[in-house]
Amino acid sequence: MVKIKPPQASKGKHIKTPEEGAASDHLTPFFCLSQIARNFCVLNCEVGEQAAFACKLRKMSEMTWADIKKAPREGLGCEKIYSIDKDLIPAGAKGKRILSFRISDIYRMIGYRDNRVFHIFWFDHKEKMCFN
Repeated sequence: MVKIKPPQASKGKHIKTPEEGAASDHLTPFFCLSQIARNFCVLNCEVGEQAAFACKLRKMSEMTWADIKKAPREGLGCEKIYSIDKDLIPAGAKGKRILSFRISDIYRMIGYRDNRVFHIFWFDHKEKMCFN
């Protein structure tokens, strides 16, 4: 009879896992728009806001995730969202850290990071979503 070793624990009381996405911090981000809610779509924004979104993605695509994490939230950095209605979050985002990137003073793109990919699911162009 052969003894099979149990798998090594990857998470637990005394085992720390790397921060979400840390393994891909040295890479440039990819952006996914497949989960965007219809009511909060970039197509609902004004042309100037759409252009600002395109410019923001272009600038961010030249940075690494590590650079983005270090950038100020008012610039190319992001804010972590700690309080949000769980019913508004798409299924793929459940349990993920929700992030908000400023496109302008009142315009935000909201989504979650999954390693290298940032999945965008809202464009908040009228400050309709309230966060803490």
